[in-house]
Amino acid sequence: MILVTGATGNIGSALLKELHARGVGPLRGLTHDAARAVFPQGVEAVEGDFAEPTSLKSVLKGVRSLFLVSRLGSDADILEAARQAGVEHVVLVSSITVQTHPHLGPADENLAVEQLLKGTGMAWTILRPTQFASNALMWAASIRGRETVRAPYAETALPTIHPADIASVAQVALTEPGHHGRTYALTVEGVL
Repeated sequence: MILVTGATGNIGSALLKELHARGVGPLRGLTHDAARAVFPQGVEAVEGDFAEPTSLKSVLKGVRSLFLVSRLGSDADILEAARQAGVEHVVLVSSITVQTHPHLGPADENLAVEQLLKGTGMAWTILRPTQFASNALMWAASIRGRETVRAPYAETALPTIHPADIASVAQVALTEPGHHGRTYALTVEGVL
């Protein structure tokens, strides 16, 4: 069983579709509102709240692989719940800023989650994407109105990557051998 967190988000929804299209299963998608979730036929929609790790106990039952979007709750508690449930492998979405811009606050937070995961005893794969291409949509009004894009770290150049491309790498990491203990920087140039 593979559990996809962030299952209705940009990466999670693309990952569920790709796993389903490849015949991988059983699959479970974690959401806050299972009744409203639209998943491929046969994907089990489950409700859970990362802010309440105890709510994840039943969600994690039978799960062997976990796709984890971090910082949606206490990552230490979430990872401990996964470990206790018998999860064997976690694919974690982190950020390339851990290696390219370690002085930024979010990079420290992502590095801390990576280190937590590595200390759990579960097999792990870390994905470090750059700026999501889908985030460019938030620039539309600014470009239309001022022909300018404003960003919090103007001196920090980050190439964009489409969430579906991140999902494709996650699908391989979840389903093919050779990716345990690996960290992948994901850019428009490919996997580094």
